[in-house]
Amino acid sequence: MMINGLSTGWGNEAFETGYTPNMSAIQEVVVDTAASAENEVGGVRTNIIPRDGGNVFGGTVFTSYTNENLTTNNIDDLRARGLPHANSVKLNGDFNPGLGGPLRRDKVWFYTSVRYMRADNYVAGVFVDTTQDDPNVWAYTPDTSHKAVNSGTWKDAQARVTWQATPTHKVAFSYAQQTSCKCPSLISATQIGGTENRWGRPQRLATADWTAPVTNRLLVDAS
Repeated sequence: MMINGLSTGWGNEAFETGYTPNMSAIQEVVVDTAASAENEVGGVRTNIIPRDGGNVFGGTVFTSYTNENLTTNNIDDLRARGLPHANSVKLNGDFNPGLGGPLRRDKVWFYTSVRYMRADNYVAGVFVDTTQDDPNVWAYTPDTSHKAVNSGTWKDAQARVTWQATPTHKVAFSYAQQTSCKCPSLISATQIGGTENRWGRPQRLATADWTAPVTNRLLVDAS
């Protein structure tokens, strides 16, 4: 995964990334499946083109929400054989607004976006273990009034400033800050105690890019 051609991966593993795309901050996505001399890895590459602001203030909002009251299941047969409850949604929501406009008309523009996403899911047949943190108890002690939940939260804030320095020279700066916490995660019928999987405290991404069509045949593009 790349942003304006810059890898979001680790130095030793370009394919590995902790970056979660913020859709309200994206102008377009380019998917490349061919091998290329300008990239160190083959396979599928996803290049994210960030949004620039413009001379008119404008924005976008994406939001979604559901909870356990809007779900159903058909596990009557499994319940008769002892399964107390199925995998299901407890809460799932996404709030993702973005806003951009001019700082100076025809010269400097901004675009900023934030995102908050939450995904909590019940684990089939598993309840909260009341003695999970007791070193003297090795047995699973379920609280049948509280179903076990795998929970994830993602937070993102980012901004981009674009400067048309001359009719042929454009410079832009982007900054993104993200955190995520799957706390707990990996709870299953064979792993009652979950783990905390935190990413970014926070994770930061800063980029700068410069484009200049020097002539009708020569384009300079640096990041």
